[in-house]
Amino acid sequence: MSNFDEVIDNDGLISLMKHADESGKNRRAEAESIIPYLEDGGVHICTVRLCHNECEWRAYWMVRVKTEMPMCSILEDDGAELGMIQVWLDTDFDVWDSTVKTWNVDYERTFGA
Repeated sequence: MSNFDEVIDNDGLISLMKHADESGKNRRAEAESIIPYLEDGGVHICTVRLCHNECEWRAYWMVRVKTEMPMCSILEDDGAELGMIQVWLDTDFDVWDSTVKTWNVDYERTFGA
C-alpha cells in the first residue's frame, strides 16, 4: 500500500513559518521558539491540507523536534524516542508550490504496517 505525503525539511519549514508570520496569517507558529529545537536533518509531514479563503492552504504539520523541547510529544520508534509537535500554518499557494515536496511512501515496507 502506498500513499502520497507532502513533506518539507527544516529549511522549508522555517521558510513557511517566516512567510506566515511576515504575511500576518491567522495560523502561524512562533518560529524563534521552535527553530532551536528542530531535529537535525528533520523531515516534517503535512497530515491535513485544506483550501482556505480561496487564496491559501491551511496545513497541519507533524514537526520533528529534539526531545528536550518543552511540551513535545514523545513517541517510541524501535526504542528510540522521537519528539513531535503539531503546527498549523497558512501558506499562499505559490509559496507552497515552491517549498513543499510530495513523496510516495510505502507504509507497509517502511513501517511494517
